[in-house]
Amino acid sequence: MLQRDSAGLATQNNELKIRLQAMEQQAQLRDALNEALTAEVQRLKLATGEVTDGRMPKGLQQQMNSQMLQIQQLQVQQQAPQAQQQGQRQQQQQPQKSA
Repeated sequence: MLQRDSAGLATQNNELKIRLQAMEQQAQLRDALNEALTAEVQRLKLATGEVTDGRMPKGLQQQMNSQMLQIQQLQVQQQAPQAQQQGQRQQQQQPQKSA
């Protein structure tokens, strides 16, 4: 009977540990999302001219610069295949027009 109780408690303990890890991960993701949203709000304020006094913390400015670089790189990566597809479409359409 003690072994059964002990096994049940061990199982319950493991389940609680897993739930705790999931909650900790959610908290980390929530914090990261909050930081990203704060940085995006600041970036948008800068873009619209709302923040012009230069009082933005240096770390936040560096984070924004890094995020902007990542966004630009993603845009370039997305535009390259689109440009290739457009070029291929134009090449395919040219012989049809002359025929």
